[in-house]
Amino acid sequence: MTVPADAAVPARSYDLRFDRAYQAPPPPPLPRPYVPDLVPVTWGGLVLQADEDRDSSRWFTAIVENVDGWYASPPLDGKNADRELSDGSVWGPKLLRAREVTLRGAAAGPRARLMSWRDQLARRAVSREPLDLIIGDRELGTSLLAMVRGDTDSFRHAFLGGGTAFRWEVTLTAADPRLYDMAWQQVTLTTETAAESGRPYARLYAHPREAHPGPLNGWQYEEPYPPGAAAYMRNDGDADAPVFAAWDGDLTASRLTDETLSVLLAPVGTGIRIDVDTESLTATAPGGEPRAAWVLPGSRGMVIPPMTTARWHLYAQGSGTVTLSWRSAWA
Repeated sequence: MTVPADAAVPARSYDLRFDRAYQAPPPPPLPRPYVPDLVPVTWGGLVLQADEDRDSSRWFTAIVENVDGWYASPPLDGKNADRELSDGSVWGPKLLRAREVTLRGAAAGPRARLMSWRDQLARRAVSREPLDLIIGDRELGTSLLAMVRGDTDSFRHAFLGGGTAFRWEVTLTAADPRLYDMAWQQVTLTTETAAESGRPYARLYAHPREAHPGPLNGWQYEEPYPPGAAAYMRNDGDADAPVFAAWDGDLTASRLTDETLSVLLAPVGTGIRIDVDTESLTATAPGGEPRAAWVLPGSRGMVIPPMTTARWHLYAQGSGTVTLSWRSAWA
């Protein structure tokens, strides 16, 4: 079959010329290097989590890799030592109900700066004075604090990479096994005698809770406490929170109570301040007078239970005040 000559010619001819130079699109910008969101860790003012001066000759990085004993660590019991404890914390090789915390980490940077940071860490490790250890907690949204100290052999380190980095470990001991919120809370109670304020509650022990809904502790409050004579105190932690009470005279017949337990104090004269740990019933005052001179028989230790709001009341005569200070506590 013969194809006609005109049938072999395209109906339209394309004479356009593509003279543009097509280039590949520029590559996307490189992602920024990953910088971890470091949880704040400081010990005695020394920052243990740091990523500083990244683009300068004084760059420095310190990382805390692991913390043992910060949460739910069993207290250390010096059961092999018979010891009579005086008022206050007793530091020593055998501590009763102490918390032990071990930190492990690494640091890198120019040698001069690295050595300076190492020396600061070592000085804190061998110091006999307790220092604040503060570690942030993302879940709680706060930072918790413990008073800790090291010992002469509690700090170890080993250099890596020709002296520009080293790994370190330090073991710390806290006489108080609890962890505390960094923020102190405080309230002041003014004097209000029982005769003036009345007793604005009635016992309901005769009424079962199912038949007569009421507070779990068996008290029914018919009206609020007198202004200034009572305070609500919140403990957001999971451990008992101690309260420190400061009696400022003139106060007589004073009783600080949660309506179950009480702290009874001897008369306080004008111009005298007595500080009392309401948990241990230890008292300090000018002149070094012993505890028995202030805390009276019948007193019982008082704390704020975990995850509760406690209401404490002051019954007293005189024109003085009692200032309560506390922090939420964790085990």
